[in-house]
Amino acid sequence: MPGCCVPCCRRWSPTRHFSEAFYTATYPDIAQAYASGRIPDLHQHFIEAGFFEGRMGASPDVDEKFYTTTYRDVGTAIRNGDVLSGEDHYVRSGAAEGRVPNPAAQAVVDTWMHALNPT
Repeated sequence: MPGCCVPCCRRWSPTRHFSEAFYTATYPDIAQAYASGRIPDLHQHFIEAGFFEGRMGASPDVDEKFYTTTYRDVGTAIRNGDVLSGEDHYVRSGAAEGRVPNPAAQAVVDTWMHALNPT
């Protein structure tokens, strides 16, 4: 999808909500680029680049019990202090791995995974 028109990307993005506070707190490199003026518009950056880099535009709706029960390795990583929470894991790597943050998101994740990996 890189190179698609911005209005189309806004419509297709699984993260329709956007939070500047979340985006800059989660991605220090983005916060630094924004502060220096290299990124003038955070939402525009997310749509045109961040989304395709695997970044999230807002805090995902991670059901901690579902996530840590479904992905027992995450529960273990939390207990071991390797990650802070299911949400922390999902933002850092779970989304890119195709993990599902909550039961209601299963169909959306399946659709995106099929679109990105049609084989």
